[in-house]
Amino acid sequence: MIFMTKYDKFGIRERYKELFESSLEFILVYSMDGHILDVNDYVLNKFGYTPDEVINKPFKDFINKEDLRQAFKSIREIRKKGRVSKPNVYRIKKKDGEFLYIEIFGIPLKENGKIYATIATGHDITELREAQQKLKESEEMFRTIAEQSQIGIVILQDNLVKYSNQRFADISGYTIKEMMVWQPGEMFKIIHPDDRQGVIEQATKKQLGEGEVLNHYFFRGIRKDGELRWIENFSKTITYESKQADLVLIVDATEKKESEQKLIESEEKYKRAYEHENFYKDLFVHDTNNILQSMLSSLEICELKLKKLNLYDELKDLFNLMGEQINRGADLVKNVSKFSKLDEFERNLREVNIHEVLEDTINLVKNFMKAKKITISFEKFNEDIEIKADEFIIDVFENIIINAIRHNNNHIVEILIKTLINQNGELQIEFIDNGIGIHDSLKELIFERIYKENRSVSGIGLGLSLVKKILNFYNAEIWVENKIPDDYSKGTKFILTFPMVNT
Repeated sequence: MIFMTKYDKFGIRERYKELFESSLEFILVYSMDGHILDVNDYVLNKFGYTPDEVINKPFKDFINKEDLRQAFKSIREIRKKGRVSKPNVYRIKKKDGEFLYIEIFGIPLKENGKIYATIATGHDITELREAQQKLKESEEMFRTIAEQSQIGIVILQDNLVKYSNQRFADISGYTIKEMMVWQPGEMFKIIHPDDRQGVIEQATKKQLGEGEVLNHYFFRGIRKDGELRWIENFSKTITYESKQADLVLIVDATEKKESEQKLIESEEKYKRAYEHENFYKDLFVHDTNNILQSMLSSLEICELKLKKLNLYDELKDLFNLMGEQINRGADLVKNVSKFSKLDEFERNLREVNIHEVLEDTINLVKNFMKAKKITISFEKFNEDIEIKADEFIIDVFENIIINAIRHNNNHIVEILIKTLINQNGELQIEFIDNGIGIHDSLKELIFERIYKENRSVSGIGLGLSLVKKILNFYNAEIWVENKIPDDYSKGTKFILTFPMVNT
């Protein structure tokens, strides 16, 4: 039997008054043994229950049996880690027997440092799930959904707009009708003058099918009303109506760019804000992840459409690249969140079998990075090596391995992981890769939290500063060397040392 503090309904409702009274989303509070403690009016109205039919009832009575395993897994994750790693979708039963798909994200409630309940927020995604199913069966329904995509799509041929979806029109501020009658080259007026020539060169090369092109880049766009927006561009040469053309997929990246700049300029300010507003910070992470998930869903929709048009094989690499970039955005959200949480929770170290953790991480990364050919070799010193660590140790290893994969231009990514006992009696772990390497002048800078990246190591600064912070708590050390002495371009060797248990 799990001990549960008596639920203070008045106190919680007063604390989250605005959320309960004005939210148009699903709000539910449940105990750690799975009983419903409180719901907002939206839940009662949406599902047709009275308070007496819901309060103090096991939530398993309302969840589809096929989803119960995931529900109890989430409770265990909250109890163990103080958080859930991602939102989950459950089919929840209405009073009339109908099931609705609800995407839920849980946040723990604590008293005296102990988790006694979870407040869950969610929203109804039933229509989206049903639409995705119908999309597989109906070409007409697919077009309807595609026009609601969060990704702008345009096809250029002979510098003319041959196709545009509504999202592209929304981002540019022009109507589809206006764009379809533009003269050759007129569409480039939506590009900022300082970026225009580079965009024209790339678009021209792709329309002619030339090599040495950039399939992914950012530029500044100018809307019809004169507003400046940052645009993330994914593009590639395709065959359209028996002639080469440039397929362009764009995302409005203005908020992303502004957030990155603010993060660089004032990370400590945001950290303090997150510490004082933990609840709203978690909601921000939740909503950002929802946006990224919507983008991934839109990619899947586009893939289905292009497969029907026999265009997908030509764009497979482009879609993989877009997926990786969206996952990088998710990584950024996750790392920022973890930075603030490292100091919030009481850190209790336990004995950890390092080989088991490394093997779990390798399997996790291989499943996550299926788009690349990866060979990971693991040379173990001893099966029973243990160190003092906590749940963040897997983030350390995951970050290093994923960096080795992402910053690697070889056809096959090769990573060697070795464990040994060094001359100081410490556990030493080496991660050796065949990637692009890190210049000697940057080897210490990459572990600093506010680090101005350059192209050679783009995307690794924040992650490695998180790794450094975690390892400091374990009294562990990390540094990087060249795989081949005196030649950084042949790959890197990350070296970690840990105190051994009972040494």
